[in-house]
Amino acid sequence: MRLNLGVRAHNMSIAFAGSNLDINGLSVELPWPIRQTMEHQGKVFVLLDPDAYLASPGYDKTQPSPRNLWAFDMDGRKIWEAELPEGSDYYYRVTSANPLVANSFSSHICTIDSGSGAVLQAQFVK
Repeated sequence: MRLNLGVRAHNMSIAFAGSNLDINGLSVELPWPIRQTMEHQGKVFVLLDPDAYLASPGYDKTQPSPRNLWAFDMDGRKIWEAELPEGSDYYYRVTSANPLVANSFSSHICTIDSGSGAVLQAQFVK
C-alpha cells in the first residue's frame, strides 16, 4: 500500500512512504524514513526522521549528527544537505518552504538558503 502524504504543485507530484521518495514518478530510496516534504521552485525539501538514526545501534553520539534536511531536484538528484546550527543537533520540523525555515532540537529557528543548504540565520528561542 502506498501512502501519499506529499503535495502536488506546479504539475509536480511528490509522495513518500517510509524511506521511499517519489518525485514525478521517479523513486529515490533514502537511508532513513521521511518525516516531511515541501516543494518550492523546482526543489523538494525532505526532512528525514531523526528518531530513526538516533535509535540505530550504530549511531555514535560522540560524532556530529547526520544532516537530516535534504534538497532534491525534479529528477530526484540530491542537491544539498542542510547545515545544522550545532554539531550535535537535528531538524524536527520544516515550517516554511519560502523562505526555507526549520526548527532544530537545540531550540533554533533556522532560515536556510534554499540554493545551498547553508544556515543564513539561527535564532535561539529557548
